[in-house]
Amino acid sequence: MSIRVHMIWGPTTTGKTNESVTLALSLRAPVLSLDRVQCCHEIAVGSGRPAISELHGTTREYLCDRKVSDGVISAIEANMRLKEKVSLYSNSHSTIILEGGSVSLINEMFSDSHWENDIEWVVQKLPLPTRANFVQRARKRVHEMLHPTDDNPSILDELVELWADPRTHSILKDIDGYRQLIRFAYSSNIPVEDLCTVEPSTMGLLAARIVEEYWQHAEWQEQQFLPVPASWAIVANIQ
Repeated sequence: MSIRVHMIWGPTTTGKTNESVTLALSLRAPVLSLDRVQCCHEIAVGSGRPAISELHGTTREYLCDRKVSDGVISAIEANMRLKEKVSLYSNSHSTIILEGGSVSLINEMFSDSHWENDIEWVVQKLPLPTRANFVQRARKRVHEMLHPTDDNPSILDELVELWADPRTHSILKDIDGYRQLIRFAYSSNIPVEDLCTVEPSTMGLLAARIVEEYWQHAEWQEQQFLPVPASWAIVANIQ
């Protein structure tokens, strides 16, 4: 296998998807998502899966497709599947793009000597912006999650539908966004399945809590990412 891999990574809500789509259009290359939660198609909105219209005709592939009730794929299994997919793509493409912000998966990659072999790396880490800039971007994202257009489901719709299956409860409680919605329901003595009927004024409170959670998660990610291994064959390191 000999292939050039552009890796776009960094904290949540920093524009990684837009960067990957722009690059994919320029290079005519497929994108593999480095997001473990996005493998669960039932929580596309809350996990930040881009809509088809946002991909502008580019190819984006996830490491697997699984139900929330089956749990989020582990970092070890995700890394294994990624190796298989990169190997497969190397048979038909000279360049591919990896994009995402899963700390556990990216750190698993950085600790795996497999990625030192027969790959030319172009790495682009998107930095954590100032809190003000981050919050501005996150507010827009969360508003679209809570108030979708064109009859698309909202993050509340996803949560309420999935909550009917008790096997999803512990999993959803551990995912940003859903965690805050569930905590609000519990603290307000509102059944989770009734969250879609909350007053419009409450939506602002829920949005603020999710934005703050995203900021805290982004700060944590920035601290937890390991450095890119010096042993990788790095063609370019874009800061």
